[in-house]
Amino acid sequence: MVVFKLIFITFIAIGAIVVLMLALGGWLISRAAGRASRMISGMVGTPNRYRYVGSSPAMLRCPQPRCHAENEAGAKFCRRCGGAMNGQPIAERVNVRRRAAMW
Repeated sequence: MVVFKLIFITFIAIGAIVVLMLALGGWLISRAAGRASRMISGMVGTPNRYRYVGSSPAMLRCPQPRCHAENEAGAKFCRRCGGAMNGQPIAERVNVRRRAAMW
């Protein structure tokens, strides 16, 4: 009876290892296929969605020195940092101590 339990536990452990190896192998294969696809499309000249294209004429760059995010042409504030698009510096941020709710 003890031998049967030992064999059963061994098969369960081996099965779990096989399932994990299949999952990891599938993930690795999909990552490799994605990279190969991007590499081939780069060689062929197909547009890549990850490639930086640059600013379009209808976009404005944030004037803040640490941001420079692209914003819509009529934006008053930057969508990333919240700074004014007219070139004025952002107001000094104040650290606020907040209390956690206790219930």
